Amino acid sequence: MSPALVHRAGAALALAAAVLAGPAAASAAADEPGEDERVRSYAVDLAVGDDGSVGVRETVVYDFGEEGHHGLQRSVPVRGRHDASHDRRFPLSGLRVSSPSGAPAQVSTEEDGGALRVLVGDPDREDVRGEQTYVLEYRLGAVVDDGPGGQRVRVDVLGTGWQVPVERVDATLTAPGPLSGLECYAGPAGSRDPCAVAPGDAPGTASFSAADLQAEEGVTVGAVLPPGTVAASGPLLVGTFSPARAFSADATTLPATGAVLAAGAGAVLLSRRRAGASTAPAAGAVAAAAGPPEGPPGVLGALVHGGATADDVVATLLDLAERGHLTLAALGPDGGADGSADGSADGSTDGGAVADWRLERRRSAEPTSPAEQRLLHTLFGDGTVTTLSALRTRARAGVQLTQQLLDDEAVRRGWFRERPSRLAHRRLGCALAALALAVAAAVALALWTRFGLVGLALVAAALVVPLAVRPRPALTEQGRRVRGAVDAFAAGLERAGRDPGAAPGGGAALGRHLPLAVALGATDR
Repeated sequence: MSPALVHRAGAALALAAAVLAGPAAASAAADEPGEDERVRSYAVDLAVGDDGSVGVRETVVYDFGEEGHHGLQRSVPVRGRHDASHDRRFPLSGLRVSSPSGAPAQVSTEEDGGALRVLVGDPDREDVRGEQTYVLEYRLGAVVDDGPGGQRVRVDVLGTGWQVPVERVDATLTAPGPLSGLECYAGPAGSRDPCAVAPGDAPGTASFSAADLQAEEGVTVGAVLPPGTVAASGPLLVGTFSPARAFSADATTLPATGAVLAAGAGAVLLSRRRAGASTAPAAGAVAAAAGPPEGPPGVLGALVHGGATADDVVATLLDLAERGHLTLAALGPDGGADGSADGSADGSTDGGAVADWRLERRRSAEPTSPAEQRLLHTLFGDGTVTTLSALRTRARAGVQLTQQLLDDEAVRRGWFRERPSRLAHRRLGCALAALALAVAAAVALALWTRFGLVGLALVAAALVVPLAVRPRPALTEQGRRVRGAVDAFAAGLERAGRDPGAAPGGGAALGRHLPLAVALGATDR
């Protein structure tokens, strides 16, 4: 967080604490003003120093009325708006306070936003009444600015912190060189209402005056010195956050934002090309195949998909039925089966709709893989009969574990260079790290520069690139050869969709290819 934001947050918290604490916690001089209170006169002597600072001497005649008070409260402006992204500081030093009228003059200070609150009085006494005179002396640094027409002096002599009317303000300005461009403005903050100005009798002097100011109205005076009159240090600036500046769209930020988005699109294309190259079939793969490639349909599907999917689990289920490990029977709306005892799964229920499927496990001497064993256990547990509707509420974890075991089988057969789940976890970690860095960069760019749009583009790229490119594990040479055979078989199924006699192994064998067709998403053919 920037120092300016910390400063504003601290001031807001201090103000909230003061409000919640109530009158009992109010400072000694922070009394609520009475109806009769006012500043009778306010005389300010300003002296421009050779270092660009301004010495200030304020003589304040304050009428407290008949109510007893602790003393005076004066808010001296020490920070103001410079531009859309900066505040300007005027360091205050050498503060001294006295009271020619004999009022208590103990001093304490506290920061209050862009002002230094000066509390004058005895916190243990509340007997200050009537008209009292106070003299405040201090120096404000970094006031004089160098400009094309000379050195400008501008001082907010009153501030807008007075909570009572001010009957009269008189200010004199003394400088080590001739003064020109005299200006005086009075009224609420930002007012451009003019007040009286007059050159002084002596060179390098001027006077300013205003009258009948209401509470929270101020007076600002200014003049111009010849170039080089004093050693102006330039404004002391503090960065502030501005949404309009942070996310500005101009001839610099827009091309930079476009470049980041273009780089993100290029990263997507490059990642897809690299993923395609690492998972492409081997060069010179067989263009046609007489039958399906060797391997369980679910594992072959995992090879094609870059990791097992739910379709590959279904393909494994159908393959188990094809090999006699279970039977499937369609159930009608009344719960009745089609009556087939051999597990035919044609979906017919005497012409009626299929409401569910009945699965029954059969004994078989044929060995099963770990993935198939897990799937059978997920389906049946310790029993032998179930329905698909009963599995929907309890099979998710088992299906996911079956998918992992199908991936492990593809790795064991030497088709994948690494487990797809490991690759996915690594890519997820990298994506989250990239997103965190992009968010941090976006925050930094918005707080301290005007390239906030570039930061948003970085975040968008960090989100889109991982979503647009699904991680696929690289294939080994053996895996690429098997992938070529699978693609050739899929092309045969495509031809069979137009001519069943052209199916791999002949039209009579087309039904036996259902498990692998499910894995390849080719059941419509």
